[in-house]
Amino acid sequence: MPKNIIIIIFGIIFDLSSLVVNLYLPIKRIRRIPNKRENEIFDLNYRKALILATLSPKRCFIEYLKISRMLSKFNIKRIENGVGMWISVSGLFSWTGISFKLSKKILENAKSFITEKSVKEVLFYDLFDLVYNVFKGSWSNIKKYDENLLDLNLRIGESWHVSTYMMFHGLVKIEQGAFQDTKIIINKLFEIWETYENENAEEYMLMLKTILLLKSAKLNEALTQANAGIDFQAKTGREFQKIWCLGFKAIIQIYLNDMESAGQSLYQAKELAKRQLIVPHTYRSSYLIAHFLFDLYSLERAILLNDKSESSKKGKKAYLSGKRALKISCKNALIRTESLRLMGLHSWLVGRQSRAIRWWNESIKEGERLGAHVELVKTYTEIARRLLEKRSRFEELNGIRAEKYLEKAKKLSEKKNLYLEVFYNR
Repeated sequence: MPKNIIIIIFGIIFDLSSLVVNLYLPIKRIRRIPNKRENEIFDLNYRKALILATLSPKRCFIEYLKISRMLSKFNIKRIENGVGMWISVSGLFSWTGISFKLSKKILENAKSFITEKSVKEVLFYDLFDLVYNVFKGSWSNIKKYDENLLDLNLRIGESWHVSTYMMFHGLVKIEQGAFQDTKIIINKLFEIWETYENENAEEYMLMLKTILLLKSAKLNEALTQANAGIDFQAKTGREFQKIWCLGFKAIIQIYLNDMESAGQSLYQAKELAKRQLIVPHTYRSSYLIAHFLFDLYSLERAILLNDKSESSKKGKKAYLSGKRALKISCKNALIRTESLRLMGLHSWLVGRQSRAIRWWNESIKEGERLGAHVELVKTYTEIARRLLEKRSRFEELNGIRAEKYLEKAKKLSEKKNLYLEVFYNR
């Protein structure tokens, strides 16, 4: 192993150990008050970490750990934005999915340092508490979207954190079917981009537009928007975000039954991912779902053609891609309901109907718990469709027949103004 890699690994272990000890075995001691130069070093390192969050998540992780170790030596209340930096370390563990427990522990620890009159510290806490709850799947604990807090922070130049806060709220609102609320967030991001020329606001605006159009079944518009997002990521050199965009583009192309183009998008995403040592689950999630969908469609086509040899190969391939998507869904609740439904579809297609019923039951439970109404409608519809097949050995799931599931899907769809029939026209 190269010497520099050994040094990096040792540094990560040392910094991580220091963080854990500081959290769980805090030593009572007088902490230093930073001088002007030390404050400047903290500020420089933090700004560097923010930039790396976009360009190199691996280096961002290393920088954040280094910042956390440095913070432990000082009175963070006397460091300029020291409380915000400490809170940000929480996001390091929830955003990567490394440890929700550590992320929560840092947030709990940070509460005692927050000055309620400091709108900046309150924003930092609300943002990283939001990130934690979004990925873990504690959506009922998400605080209400606070536009006044955002405006106050924009006045002091916190456009990066404000935009990120808006993006995560938007992602959850889309999954819950709150499309009008999402449009308001998108318009606000557009204003920030226009006013402050903030690239993150532009990126998040493009991404939310793409996902909103996809989830509301406006597929041709979604494809146009996905291409705009990919062009932006290529122009700004954001390869991780480009993987994310290509994943959504492939999903859209699959639902448009353009399997050849979907295969090309998946290949491009795969080649980009190969160049990276680590791709955070945030950016891999759409690609893994797209890959699973692609393999499921290929499997179903082979079954319809009665090609048993090809069906067996496609079935094994789809199972492996499904396992990867399901594994990531444990770290990213945004794709959990969908992953569980697709695992059920795989089991159904390969003839394991009892197992499919169990997967779909889990998808329903998770979708209802999260309030993931868009994917829940699709799960209800998928169940009804499969129970009505001639080869179905089941007439009901949880005592509910296919017709009732169609009724549940229709009622929820009407309540949330969701129109998702296009996803099942295949």
